Amino acid sequence: MPKWLAALFLVASVSSAGAQAQLGAGQLWANDTNATRNARATNLSPYLDQALNANQGSIPNRGASLWAATRTPVLGLAGTAVGSLGFENATSGRVTLSPVVGVLGSTAIGIPGASGTLAVSASSPIVLNATTGNLTCPTCGLTSGAALTKTDDTNVTLTLGGSPSTALVNAASLTLGWTGNLSLARGGSNAALTASNGGLVYSTASAFAILNGTATANQVPLSGSSTTPSWSTATYPATAAAGTLLAAASSNTITATATPTLGANGGTGGQVTFNGSTSGSVALRVAAAAGTSTVFQLPATNGTNGYLLQTDGAGNTTWVVSAGGGNVSNTGTPTSGQIAVWTNATTIQGVSIGTTATNILGADVNLNNTSTFFDGPSCAQGTSGTWLVAGQILLSDSGGASAMTVKLWDGTTVIASTITATVAGTNLPISISGILASPAANIKISVQDLTRTTGKILFNGSGLSKDSILSCVRIS
Repeated sequence: MPKWLAALFLVASVSSAGAQAQLGAGQLWANDTNATRNARATNLSPYLDQALNANQGSIPNRGASLWAATRTPVLGLAGTAVGSLGFENATSGRVTLSPVVGVLGSTAIGIPGASGTLAVSASSPIVLNATTGNLTCPTCGLTSGAALTKTDDTNVTLTLGGSPSTALVNAASLTLGWTGNLSLARGGSNAALTASNGGLVYSTASAFAILNGTATANQVPLSGSSTTPSWSTATYPATAAAGTLLAAASSNTITATATPTLGANGGTGGQVTFNGSTSGSVALRVAAAAGTSTVFQLPATNGTNGYLLQTDGAGNTTWVVSAGGGNVSNTGTPTSGQIAVWTNATTIQGVSIGTTATNILGADVNLNNTSTFFDGPSCAQGTSGTWLVAGQILLSDSGGASAMTVKLWDGTTVIASTITATVAGTNLPISISGILASPAANIKISVQDLTRTTGKILFNGSGLSKDSILSCVRIS
């Protein structure tokens, strides 16, 4: 207000009584009666000075100990007196604004910006009681409070805490809903999915998706190499017994079986390959034109060292002793290319099939004793094996006709023999042959002249020096 108006207000407010000129904290000067005021110029000077020096729009207000000009005066003193502001009517009556008695906070009431009059009926939000001067709000529901209620969504629910039944001035309700897709980061699928009976949920690069179910039982999902998975064409068993393998008994049908069949006729033959623990491999395969239902049943034991696996022709196999056995004979040392031949029940000899021994008589043999056999050609074949022996000799007797006996033998056993007669002045060829096993000594042809002492076994009657010869061939 203007300084002159503030001064006049203060002058008019000073009571004649001395006590009225002394204001306490939280008080203003005011003339509340028509009593005569006495001037106290000396007491008014400080107040007038403050009023005249106050800023525009300020009034003097007594604080705890000093006067000060303020635009926001505070009336009353906490713990002592309730502050109030009264307005007297031009004719009669007074309206006083004051807070309710009790412990209060710091509350500010805003006055509307438009002009008007406070109503006293219950139809307006704020009502001024004409008798008591109290402000009330009958329609605000402040006495008991209004409820905050909710309507939950199927997937989203809300829990109201505190005292929701009396929390509001006016009743209100929350209706929860859902918009968009919940992201993967928040535990959602980031996609609007459509269910498929028997389908599988999988992840794309940014969202979940569903692999539609399959109408074929026992198919299994296959990875898609960082893309959409798919169902296998082949079907698989739901269970597998111990000791079985998964094998395709027919196209795209996998079964668990203890008797799998490998390979397909008209395609690739069956084969099982075993790798060595360090290197190499061994494969077992059937012939391209395999027999029908050929089955080999193995023996129940490991067999004995040196035994052979033998079949009975019906698929049953057993361990048997190999044909022959024992030690190699001390009479011979087997060499490469020979075969093992039993020379007796416990001895094996190395034999070279086709071994030959040949002897050609190198000089005439005189038959000069009619009681003695004289040896012609002979073979040093040894004492092992079976030998086929064949030879011929050329005989003559210068003394005349003579009877002569010829034998093929080993000095003990005669293989073959004959008797012949010579004619004086002529040469007689004789051929002889036979087979002898395990000869006791060299095989030879021997001749005895039964008639004269002038007979001979010739070596070169033909002039070719091979008239008397013996050849021995081992046949086993």
